[in-house]
Amino acid sequence: MSAEPVPNAAPTLSGVKLYSPGVLAAYFILGNVPLGMALYGLNVARRGERWIGYVLLGSSLLALLLLGLAVMAGRNLRGWSLLALVLGLGVWQIERAPYRRALRSGATPARWWPPLFGVLALLIALVLLVPEG
Repeated sequence: MSAEPVPNAAPTLSGVKLYSPGVLAAYFILGNVPLGMALYGLNVARRGERWIGYVLLGSSLLALLLLGLAVMAGRNLRGWSLLALVLGLGVWQIERAPYRRALRSGATPARWWPPLFGVLALLIALVLLVPEG
């Protein structure tokens, strides 16, 4: 006798690594909105909503490109900190319940520090590309 799948059963997320709401909020609030949005998109995609997750990931890459162009053009980004704070707190609030459910379904917390390598690479690129003045 074979076991039949149960309709509407919660999918197992065994082996799936997700960033905690606190980690996501920290990346947003510390000023790296594109990276925070990318990590949030990865969480959403890894929980099974691939289309939405990858749209968020793609949007984060576009935001990173536009932010880099604004910095290279010498634009003042004073309002960016307030936007980062609001987005970080919003994602923290939205992500808490899905993250807890995912952990109960077998997901594990992802390490918070590997994305810092991307931040460091971005900072080095900006230092090398942005003209002095």
